[in-house]
Amino acid sequence: MKKFFINTIKYVKKIFLTVVIICMLIIMISKIFKFKLSGTFLYSGLICLILGGFSLIGNIKISSSYRYFQVQSISRPIDQISADNYKSRDSSLRFLIFMSSIGAILLLISNILIHYNL
Repeated sequence: MKKFFINTIKYVKKIFLTVVIICMLIIMISKIFKFKLSGTFLYSGLICLILGGFSLIGNIKISSSYRYFQVQSISRPIDQISADNYKSRDSSLRFLIFMSSIGAILLLISNILIHYNL
């Protein structure tokens, strides 16, 4: 149980650090190009959500392709190919969760900024 909490705290730190870096970039872009700050946060959040979704869709498309399995089965055994596909799918799902979390936080910040007309 202790290991779970330590890993969760590390994951939250990673998300927080990424959100802070993205927020700094968003603020710089907003100031340089004179965009409305809430709109910039909104579009950045949507881009993060879409990026995570496209990552998952691309992984599903590649791993379900018969041509991919045909080429892979020539060079490696099936059990190794299946294990690699599961690892790839799991890492793609982790990336989706990571990017969705960041996108949700950015959308939340955008809604707060819209409420205060910034």
